Amino acid sequence: MTRTRKENPQKAQSKQWLAEALLVLMAKTPYQEITITALTQQADLARRTFYRHFTTVDDVMTYYLEQICDEFIAQLADLTQLDFQTLMLRFFDFWQGFRDFLHSLAVNQRLFLLLQVFMPKLRDRLIGEVVDPEVYYFIAGGLWNLLINSLDSADDWSTDEFKALAARILVHLESAPKIDQAKHLKSDATLEINSNNPN
Repeated sequence: MTRTRKENPQKAQSKQWLAEALLVLMAKTPYQEITITALTQQADLARRTFYRHFTTVDDVMTYYLEQICDEFIAQLADLTQLDFQTLMLRFFDFWQGFRDFLHSLAVNQRLFLLLQVFMPKLRDRLIGEVVDPEVYYFIAGGLWNLLINSLDSADDWSTDEFKALAARILVHLESAPKIDQAKHLKSDATLEINSNNPN
């Protein structure tokens, strides 16, 4: 039987200190200006300690994002079938607690790092017994875009608002009106004729 090797506690602590130092620096310094020297000084660690664990500042951010995403995935442990409304509520309830951090990522153009970490983790949790791959990609893309769009709102969304949104999405998917392509083509042709013949 193969045993999973546990990470050295001291190594884990150093990584955690560097992640915490990065968050402190982000509160007062543009992300692009944060240096490894500044990071190690804030964490009170030697540069050689940094290079034992990471190569770039982005690596530290990715480590922190992995911790956050693992925390969310753990909350889906009881999800044995895809209940869209439940998934959506848990998704937004969780990220509401990180709203300021998400804004900081957006301002510093680092949301792509969250996307790179989060989507594979969510995929690995949901694909299989819970949902098939095509449905996963459709839902994951929608959740991500709704999350990014919600950052533009000045107010936090309430649980009731997310419930209502989930219900609207489901109703729309089940009864979305079909586009009459022939009608649109006819309208476009009429507009073109009228534009060519102003009289």
